[in-house]
Amino acid sequence: MKKVLILMLSVSLLIVASCKKSNPTEEDKQPNCQLTEVSWSNDDAKTIYSYNPDGTVSNSKFTDDSYSEVFTYSKNQIIVIEKDWHNTAGLTHKYDLDPQGRVTKHTKGYNGTSSVTTTTYIYNLEGYLIEENEVEGITSKITKHTYSNGNLVSSNDGTYTTTFTYNNDLALENFYHDYMGRGLPKFYDSPLQKYFGKLSKNQLSKTTYSIDHYVEYTYEKDDMGNVVKVKRKDFNPNGGDSSYIATNKYSCK
Repeated sequence: MKKVLILMLSVSLLIVASCKKSNPTEEDKQPNCQLTEVSWSNDDAKTIYSYNPDGTVSNSKFTDDSYSEVFTYSKNQIIVIEKDWHNTAGLTHKYDLDPQGRVTKHTKGYNGTSSVTTTTYIYNLEGYLIEENEVEGITSKITKHTYSNGNLVSSNDGTYTTTFTYNNDLALENFYHDYMGRGLPKFYDSPLQKYFGKLSKNQLSKTTYSIDHYVEYTYEKDDMGNVVKVKRKDFNPNGGDSSYIATNKYSCK
């Protein structure tokens, strides 16, 4: 009888453990959608995103043809050709990847010129990007990033310190700030953000540049959890306060 009870208890524990594994955690609840269009309340142009079969972004462009990016991927490198209305020859970005798929080096230069900017990236043992070293000719700049509770809380480039505040919502893998993030590190407002190590776990609510200059972000989500609207409110004592709204569209499976 004891053997039967022990067997039944073991089976019950296995079933409970299996159920726990099958139930997704909060971190796993990411919308199965791709950002395909962004429009702004202060601009007639929209950004359109296209994707490769593996889910990586293949290109982005403004609907007025004033700006475009084309992305090419390989095992060890990502190449992006960026063009705009005053630079039709293009700006080439090359991102070198380590075995973990993280960007360790970024070189950019205008096609047809010898001017090149190189940035190297350093990650800590937890996988967060903690330092950027940018060199352009004889000029160099080091930017250091500080994290707390899984979120980026400050960036210092040797001259200025920018601080970041978050709400309680989890950050979404299919969303980035798309030209709304002036002052944000590049890995926050780029389709390539996932290639820059571990990102902040929560959703950005405020960026502070000085005591009286800061930007606040508020979000609106659809039933699937996608960020469909972002309101950006800029409090700037020098340039005056301003605000606008970005509206996002998605393609969902």
